[in-house]
Amino acid sequence: MTALKFCANLNFMFLEAGSFLGRYRAAKAAGFEGVEGPFPPAEFSPESLKAVLDETGLKQILLNIALGGAQGGQFGCAALPGWESEFLANLDRTVEYAKAVGCEKIHIMAGKLEGPATEANDHTYLANLRLAAPILERNNIIGVIEPINKYAVPGYYLSCYDKAVQTITAVGSPNLKLMFDIYHAQHIRGNITNSIRELAAHIGHVQLAQVPGRNEPDSEGELNFRHVLQVLAAEGQYADGWVGCEYRPLTGSVEGLRWLRDFGYWQSATQPGKGNIIGTLSNRTLKMVIKESEFDDSLGYALLRREMGAVWDTSKDERMVNGTMDPELIQRAKERAIRAQLNSADGDTCETHDQFYRDHKLLLVLFRGLAVMPITRSVPGRITFSWRSAASIYAFCFYIVSTVIVLVVGYERIKVFQTTTKFDEYIYGILFVIFLVPHFWIPFVGWGVAKQVAIYKTMWGAFQVRYYRVTGTSLQFPHLKMLIVFFSIGCLVCAIVFLLSLSFLLEGFALWHTSAYYHIITMLNMNSALWYINSRGIRVASSSLSRCFRQDVAVECTAAMISRYRFLWLNLSELLQALGNAYARTYSTYCLFMFVNITVAIYGALSEIIDHGFGFSFKEIGLIVDTVYCSTLLFIFCDCSHNATLQVAQGVQDTLLSINLLKVDQPTQKEIDLFIQAIEMNPAIVSLKGYAESISTIAIYLIVLLQFKLSLISQQIPAEIIENVKLLQKQ
Repeated sequence: MTALKFCANLNFMFLEAGSFLGRYRAAKAAGFEGVEGPFPPAEFSPESLKAVLDETGLKQILLNIALGGAQGGQFGCAALPGWESEFLANLDRTVEYAKAVGCEKIHIMAGKLEGPATEANDHTYLANLRLAAPILERNNIIGVIEPINKYAVPGYYLSCYDKAVQTITAVGSPNLKLMFDIYHAQHIRGNITNSIRELAAHIGHVQLAQVPGRNEPDSEGELNFRHVLQVLAAEGQYADGWVGCEYRPLTGSVEGLRWLRDFGYWQSATQPGKGNIIGTLSNRTLKMVIKESEFDDSLGYALLRREMGAVWDTSKDERMVNGTMDPELIQRAKERAIRAQLNSADGDTCETHDQFYRDHKLLLVLFRGLAVMPITRSVPGRITFSWRSAASIYAFCFYIVSTVIVLVVGYERIKVFQTTTKFDEYIYGILFVIFLVPHFWIPFVGWGVAKQVAIYKTMWGAFQVRYYRVTGTSLQFPHLKMLIVFFSIGCLVCAIVFLLSLSFLLEGFALWHTSAYYHIITMLNMNSALWYINSRGIRVASSSLSRCFRQDVAVECTAAMISRYRFLWLNLSELLQALGNAYARTYSTYCLFMFVNITVAIYGALSEIIDHGFGFSFKEIGLIVDTVYCSTLLFIFCDCSHNATLQVAQGVQDTLLSINLLKVDQPTQKEIDLFIQAIEMNPAIVSLKGYAESISTIAIYLIVLLQFKLSLISQQIPAEIIENVKLLQKQ
């Protein structure tokens, strides 16, 4: 079974994006991970195309062979006698270009004839392909040849699949394969299901389009593409899996992508629905954030931009509303045009608008001081991490010194197991050792994710610039700075009071032992505070966005305005997912630590109470306090995640559903529909990269341990007590 992946054909799709390189950005913004298309125009060097591919994260799946000056225009010259040197020059040029941009397939085009094919054409074609084979093999590139039907390109040399297979067999190279374009195959031989099965072993690339219109696969036509694609996947011999979308969109390229969702391909594990425009960012690790170029393209490009006369052009100084001038809308458009000059990729601009960083800067400084997260504001508007930075060097030194202290104290605490036979002292000994464990995961959950955390923090600055561009207001976080000061002081004071109390009340817990625990207890408390602050920031941004959206809809409910807010909301949804992905290791181990602590504390407390009765001893109360403490920190984490998740979508969704569709034009209705789809397809959830499933499994085992203890306790209850309980129940 082959997992199918879909790439955009830039000869047919995203032409509305304008420039050639603009099509790449539009394809990425729409959700594609790969593209195919013509050999780039002469003005675009391999370096310029490679830069755009790196910028967008796209993969160039296939390139058509360079055309040179061959007769027949864009259809190649492989079968044209007298053009052999031109063919080899074009092939060499294409191979070098493909290698430079990381492309592994080249479409070798045969050429267009003036009359019927002759033996000279056959001989030339076979000879050229035999010359091409070792070049392809040497450079590890697959060459594909494609039969093209006579209705699409009259006179094209290769218009028969049998002839294509015979040629491939005659050349005998593993690097020469068949391009199976379902659109052409239906025209040439029909019987697509059996054609796929018969030709599967030779197929090196697949393309699709509905027949006869050459439009989207779900458009009206001869083929049931749900079935066709299932057959293609089921054959399993087409291991590459890439399918080129070589069709003419009926309306707009983005709007026409609904078939990918409807057919289930952008909701599967292999292609989890990544469209930033139609709206799918969920279920993926965010290796790439929404770039400024994509944001600008989306604001200027939205749904059918060139065909929507009702969508306002912000470059104009005047607006007509129901045939009359509206000064308020004119002013709004002028202000929006001024804000459009801001660039979220500019560090100084981000620095100006990044209120979230200014408000929670103290918390980041404290984490640096504890050597947990050595990230710094190295340049305006950007938070970075470097193993060679002063913050990292300080973290290494602090960690080495504190590790020595932790090991010495840990050894002293382990010695308790050798000198005591009391159960309660064993439990406390275990808890004291468990509380030392977080120190040793700092390199894994702190330094190891510092780069991802730095990216997440930097994303906040870009988002706030975009928020200002769309809404016209700066994002504010009321009382956040005061809360952080309170939390920071509170975390330090709680750690000191807690440890000094233990030293005073517990026998054998010397004062110098507390030195190993101060940074650990403070770190645990501050991790909870950090998650609360991040979640609160998301909630404030969500509610502010919803409020501005509701106000703007009341004044100016247009397709352009809905489109701007849709992309801004997707950026916020991405920010929420980036939060979970960046801190996945940190908070998965954090939750695991809390579960273990709670389990051990409850186990010890229950054992003491059942065995000796509840005597209000300090040790019993201490175990209960430990349980409540860890449960509280765990509750804060879960509750903040839940509330942040709920609020991201709720406000804008309520506003969208309140719009009277009878009072807006058709383009606006379409944009509203796309916005609602974006929300449905992007469930704004905090995902810990799958770590949560492992934590849940471990938590279940810990609960089973407690259940086992309770079952042992029930077996130790005297029979007469059980009988008395039964008699009371009968009465």
